[in-house]
Amino acid sequence: MSDFAEGLRVYPADIIHVHSPTELDLGINLGFGITIQTRLLLDLDCPSILADDPTEHAAGHAAHQFATDWAKEEGQFIVQIFRENNRTITGDIFNPAGDSLTSDLLNTGHAEPTRTITP
Repeated sequence: MSDFAEGLRVYPADIIHVHSPTELDLGINLGFGITIQTRLLLDLDCPSILADDPTEHAAGHAAHQFATDWAKEEGQFIVQIFRENNRTITGDIFNPAGDSLTSDLLNTGHAEPTRTITP
């Protein structure tokens, strides 16, 4: 798991629920018997299953199924936290094989990097 950036916080985590390819509920083990439940947001753009456009709707279902299947792997997941607020964290999650959900969604075409709007 050499993808971890220096200075970022990394913790063992369990995936509780996949809401969408970019929103997952996690149980994060902070150590000393302390576990928190929070929502992880991946900094990606994915098609939406709520889209009116049939093509985007189908792509949203495919991306959601990919993330759901990815999260079913047996073993210890690791969360890497980039930013946090009082209700959610932004970061990435790695499966027991060391694969990043962000990278896997991008590499399979289920997501694109987040578009930045500049004034």
